[in-house]
Amino acid sequence: MKKKSTWGKQYNKALNLIDRNNDLLDELVKDIVDLSFKPILILTDGVVVHANNESVKLFGLPIKSLKGNRVEDLFVYPTGTLLVKIFTKTSALKGYQTDNALKLVSISGKECRVQPRAKKIQWKGKASLMFEFKNIGTQERADVLSAFSYDNLRQALLLAKLGTWEYDISDGKASVGQEFFSILGYNANDVKTNSLSWEKVLHPDSLQGFHAMIDNLRQSKENTGYWEYKAKDSRNEYSWLMGVYQVTAWDANGEPLKIAGLQIDISEYKKCESEKNDALNIINCFFLNSNDGVALFDEKGVTVEWNKTMEQITGIKRDKIMGTIIWDNQESLPFYTDTPDNFVSLLKKTVLAIMHTGVNTMEGKTCETTVASKSGEIKYVQQSCFFIRQKAGLLFVTTLRDITECKGNSIKIEKSEERLKLAISAGNVGFWDYDYTTGEVFISSMAYTIFGYLPKEIEPSEELYEKIIHPDDYDEVIQRLKTFFISGEVLEMELRIRKKGGEYIWIHSKSRIVRDEYENKLRATGTITDISGQKRIELELRQNKEDLTKILRQRELLSEISFVLNTNAQFNQKNEEVLRMIGEFFDVSRVCIFENAPEKDKTLKICEWHNHGIKPQLGSCNNMPLSALQEALKDKEHLMANDIMQDLPAVFAGRPTMREVKSFLLFPLCMAEKNYGYISLSECKDKRNWVDTEISLLKTISNVVAFSFEREASQKQVELNEKRYKELTEILPQIVFLIDKDGKVDFLNLTGCRFFGVTKEQVEKGLYVWDFFPQREVIKMRNAIERMATLSELKPIRIEAKTAENSIKPMVFYVRPRIKGGKVVNFSGIALKPE
Repeated sequence: MKKKSTWGKQYNKALNLIDRNNDLLDELVKDIVDLSFKPILILTDGVVVHANNESVKLFGLPIKSLKGNRVEDLFVYPTGTLLVKIFTKTSALKGYQTDNALKLVSISGKECRVQPRAKKIQWKGKASLMFEFKNIGTQERADVLSAFSYDNLRQALLLAKLGTWEYDISDGKASVGQEFFSILGYNANDVKTNSLSWEKVLHPDSLQGFHAMIDNLRQSKENTGYWEYKAKDSRNEYSWLMGVYQVTAWDANGEPLKIAGLQIDISEYKKCESEKNDALNIINCFFLNSNDGVALFDEKGVTVEWNKTMEQITGIKRDKIMGTIIWDNQESLPFYTDTPDNFVSLLKKTVLAIMHTGVNTMEGKTCETTVASKSGEIKYVQQSCFFIRQKAGLLFVTTLRDITECKGNSIKIEKSEERLKLAISAGNVGFWDYDYTTGEVFISSMAYTIFGYLPKEIEPSEELYEKIIHPDDYDEVIQRLKTFFISGEVLEMELRIRKKGGEYIWIHSKSRIVRDEYENKLRATGTITDISGQKRIELELRQNKEDLTKILRQRELLSEISFVLNTNAQFNQKNEEVLRMIGEFFDVSRVCIFENAPEKDKTLKICEWHNHGIKPQLGSCNNMPLSALQEALKDKEHLMANDIMQDLPAVFAGRPTMREVKSFLLFPLCMAEKNYGYISLSECKDKRNWVDTEISLLKTISNVVAFSFEREASQKQVELNEKRYKELTEILPQIVFLIDKDGKVDFLNLTGCRFFGVTKEQVEKGLYVWDFFPQREVIKMRNAIERMATLSELKPIRIEAKTAENSIKPMVFYVRPRIKGGKVVNFSGIALKPE
């Protein structure tokens, strides 16, 4: 797109900002005047244009009576003449103030002593004077009320995110209101409102820009202006602000001495501006690198943009056509052709239609037009036109796509279509054709056969479509056909058709419309194929795939559960992991395991898993009545309830924890006719209908979990037997011991400890056989033990041992290997002490 100069954009932007901020300054001045408790008049060209409520009290006249009067008309002679002189002096010197008290008598007859003060200001874009009358008799009250007025004004500035500032050009000192620092997030006690604090938060570049702005102000003699800058906020990040200023004091030569104004937070505006520029860069990059030719024109047809692809298609460079009215000079353009279908003629026709009727006749459409190259070669292009609404008016866009090569292949395509007809007629494919020029309709005999009719037995009609198309497909098929015949090119769909005999078959229909270069329809053709067999195979494959996937997932779950239960982790830890896997697989609210306590006729919930958003109930579900559960599960493999109060025992269903449950499924954990407990699944959101495959899988899982309970019970019994065995050996007069494969002594009874002179604590810390035997005897003993691992007969081992008295005595050992899981884990034995 044609870019405006940067200077022009900045200039227009500055003017808009100045106008907007002049309005803000006028509002600020008005608020200051209205909130003041001193009588104030604002005069433009010597006429009162604004007065505050205190003026009413001073003059004894309503505001309406004050406005429109000249200043000398408000006072009786000679006081009015005196004020005219003050007015004249203020106009010349930019301001006037006197410490002398004047006696004023208003035309209403009210008399008072005041100190008049006048200052030159800008009011609604005009040079004006502000008269303030200081009442000598009410100084203290005025000061208090002024402070109150200032607080109100400061609060208003804070709410509007505005800050006040003043800068003395003569000494370079700035006075910044606390509101400025509040905008940046600073607390009132954190910073001082002086030049140093102000310059400290300014970005270095912004500070340089400020001094440049002051230099420019001296040269330009402008009374108002603005500057944008960055300042560091309380988060140590830079925010964008805009300072709007107005000259408030001049020297005798008319040079500006002071400026004052507002600080405005424009960070959000800057962010939006940056995002807008990024978006424009993306659009511009897309425009310049598009594979289609794109050109933009204003309402007069003046070319405002012309991309590279447009140059390639038309052969004319961008700088040659920019700024020209394309259809007024089209005969001089190198791509002009004197035909009604050239792309410039179509563009002009579309633009004029939009300008006169507001309707884009090309909306959503493309058409074929022509472009002539410099050599006279005619190119065929596909053209589209649309418009974009802007504040400045409409912007028209046209796109061109070179289809010359495609057009040259159209004859080849037509010949290919003729050969295709011959091929279709030889296969099991129905064919139809409609000629828009002659109105001739052709339907192959195979098409009739697919529908179960004889040739010419039926003719296409809306009544026939309603009769043979499946009701579930009818609306969609008819809608797609209507769209296709209005604006489509190719239509491919699968639908169900009712044959003459009444059965439904699946057919695949593919149709296309052939158009000429002007988008006029020439013919519509299509094919029909019976795909019922294919659909049946697809359905079977899909069902088989779903079933296979489900089976694989179920087997994978069983495999993972079995693996977890066979690890060496803690029993409860393994059960908790199994419950998590079950809960996530079946997506239920809660899964629990209850362990029976027959001696107490109750169950104990030992672990629980609950889904997201479901409250845990581990502690609140203990002491379930065991006998009631056993009675409910009598002669049943599982208990399923979708009506908790009706399907479950009352003592179980009536518990508070069951009130939120919608569906409940319970399996006993039985192994070898022993019931170890139960596993339950609860659904708290909706009632759930469990299918047979899910119940079968859960039954298998409950058996696997029950087996782990049996194995855990067996392991506990083994550990108990081991404990009892060791307790029994403690009272034997013989030495009893356990030795691992590395020679470490795992157990030694009290008789052995006394004989060898060691304590139980030393054994637990770690003693080895070589601590009790000479080195040669250790080797002898190790070889003998290895032989014992393969012998079924128990044979004695005779070796010498170290006694507690540190003497060597002969002993007789009997050793047997202990096997677990088919492997030797350690050796147990008994030793006979020497007589």
